[in-house]
Amino acid sequence: MSIGNVECGSVELLHDTFVGAGAAFTGPFADAQVSLTNTAFDTAQEPLQAASIAGLSLKESHVAYTTAPAALAAGDGRVVATSKEFALGALGLAGGSTPVHVPGLIVGEKPERLSVMINAAEPSELTLDQRGSARSQAGWIGEAVQPDIGAVEADPRKKPDAPIDPIDPVDLVDPVDPVDPIDPVKPEPVKPAVVKPGNLAHTGAATGPTA
Repeated sequence: MSIGNVECGSVELLHDTFVGAGAAFTGPFADAQVSLTNTAFDTAQEPLQAASIAGLSLKESHVAYTTAPAALAAGDGRVVATSKEFALGALGLAGGSTPVHVPGLIVGEKPERLSVMINAAEPSELTLDQRGSARSQAGWIGEAVQPDIGAVEADPRKKPDAPIDPIDPVDLVDPVDPVDPIDPVKPEPVKPAVVKPGNLAHTGAATGPTA
């Protein structure tokens, strides 16, 4: 996209998505201002070419880049991430009348994570996205509604159940030392009682020879 021949005026790129290339400022400019708002640049090259050209004032707010611009100071809400983290879908109609890239889930993330563009924009006067869907929408169903960076709003998704932290196994109780077996008591031999004559009870029984 080329922007040029702006004199004493302003241009705003609002809720745009650039994939593969950025914006080129060709001039001439005279006291011109270009604002980037809620816009995404998914490109490996310099996204804002000739951004320091004379006569041009450039500012940004809530802009996402895969390559940060060299000549523009970061504005509020700047996002710098990888193309994978942008998680843009293939170019298609997606229910609209013009081809779009819809942000979605970051591939391979567990637990599931949404594109960094989702819920990352600031409110604007736009009430519809490029395909005619309401702007803004929640990223996860039931959560806060916030606009997305880029040309289209992501489709709300059901948030996956939070993973259950594995319960730390309870430390095994140290086995109780076995009780030492009681040594069997050896029966002591019973000694026969020695009865002394003097100890006999007087029973009246004869103890001598009979007559």
